[in-house]
Amino acid sequence: GGETDNLSFSENTFNISKEKEERFIEKFRNNPGDIMLVALENGTVIGNASLVRNRTARYSHRAELSITVLKTFVKLFVKASKSPFSRASTCFGTLAFS
Repeated sequence: GGETDNLSFSENTFNISKEKEERFIEKFRNNPGDIMLVALENGTVIGNASLVRNRTARYSHRAELSITVLKTFVKLFVKASKSPFSRASTCFGTLAFS
């Protein structure tokens, strides 16, 4: 929080313990159809992306996509393309995910 006013939380309002964050990440390992990717630059986390499938059977073909990138790296993605769709593919193509 604190890098932009466009987040659902602001600086110093996202206080999560290490244990709670570990449980949150573990949910991705235990739920088929959900995925979390981490963007690294020289071993430092600079962003992440997650895809979470809807749990309701009728809407299980739907998912929520979230992408977060540190502010200092956003300009790289904006410069890479004029189209929002190719910007996303360029973004994921140029970063190492693990």
